[in-house]
Parts: sequence; C-alpha cells; structure tokens
Amino acid sequence: MFFLFLAILDNFYTPKAVSKITSINLSFVSFKTSAIFIFIFLIITGLFIYKFHWQPFLASLEAGGKAQGVKYVSKEMLDWYKKAYERNTYLSSQIAEDVAQNTMSLAEAGIYDEQFFKESSRIIEEAFLKEPSYIRLGIRIERIYLLLFNYDKSYLDRAEKILNILIAEAPAFPYLKNDLGRVKLAKGENKEAFEFFRQSAEQAPNINLDLKIQ
Repeated sequence: MFFLFLAILDNFYTPKAVSKITSINLSFVSFKTSAIFIFIFLIITGLFIYKFHWQPFLASLEAGGKAQGVKYVSKEMLDWYKKAYERNTYLSSQIAEDVAQNTMSLAEAGIYDEQFFKESSRIIEEAFLKEPSYIRLGIRIERIYLLLFNYDKSYLDRAEKILNILIAEAPAFPYLKNDLGRVKLAKGENKEAFEFFRQSAEQAPNINLDLKIQ
C-alpha cells in the first residue's frame, strides 16, 4: 500500500502508476513525491503532538493550577525548563519567570510536591540572585515562599533573605516591608513584625498591601 500510494501520488492517478508497482523498487519515487510525503507526515505528526501533548499542557496552565492534573504537567514542564535554564544563560531570567508563574499557581492551589518545589525554587532563586535588580522575579519567589512555609518552615528564612535583598534594591516598594513583617510574625518575632507593618503603612497608607503580584 505504501508503494502504491507513492506511485499514484507521483503520477497524479494516471494508469502508469499501476505498472510501477509490479516490482518493489524505490527508484520510481521522485524527489518531489518524497518531499510531499515527508511534508504530509510532518504535518500529521505535528497535529498529533499538539492534540495529545501541547493542548492538554496549555489547558492545564490556563487552569492556573486549580486541577490536580497540573501537577503532572508541571513536573514535565519543569524538566524541560531545567535543561533550557542550564543551556541558555541569556534567557535564564525569563525561563525562571515562567517557572515562577507555574510554581505560584500550584502553591496557590494548595498542591504541594516537595521535590517539585525544591527544584523550581532553586531555579527561581538562583536566577534572582544573579540579577537582584529583577524585582518582579524576586517578588514572585518571596510570595511563593510565603505560601510554602506552612509545609516547610525553612522557607521563612529563605523568604527573609530574598526580602532583605529586595528592600535594599527597591526601598520605595511598601509591600516588601509588609511581607517581611508577615515573615517575622510567622517566626514569632512580633516586635520586629509590627515595626515593619508600621513602616509599610507609613509609606503607603492608602493602598492594599496584600495585593498579589499578577
């Protein structure tokens, strides 16, 4: 059937096609026919991959981590990101930002996977420490840590470390001190916590300091 298909395609359904299949010989297949066949094969393969891999992947990301199915997809995505992050230093910050968005979705949905968060937070934090002026990325990672400390108290120390860097880089951002106050409060350092709350309130008395970073 394969050779019949090529012969018919090569001769555009002419009678000559029938005579060409009497012997199995690839010489009758022209370059044009081979190119067309390969092109069709690649299109079919691409559609298959999109339908059964990328479409569910994108749908899961769009769900914002609210379904358990995102957990599996995120591990798959993280594996790809880890390789991309290690190979491409020019895009490392953007890759880390994408990882942070997906990690935030999982954390907000209450889906906790210790190994996943360990690996993803390493990528995000490492990228931020290389470029501490990337404030947006730093805010994402400290907010992730604030969501995760209920599972692992060590995230409080990591959040405090990131917040101290952020405050030094961007002292005019009042919600950073508010977040640091939350960290101190969770660690039982109430006096310091309320001092940071007071400072953040003085900086921006008319805004909601608990707004999420979109």
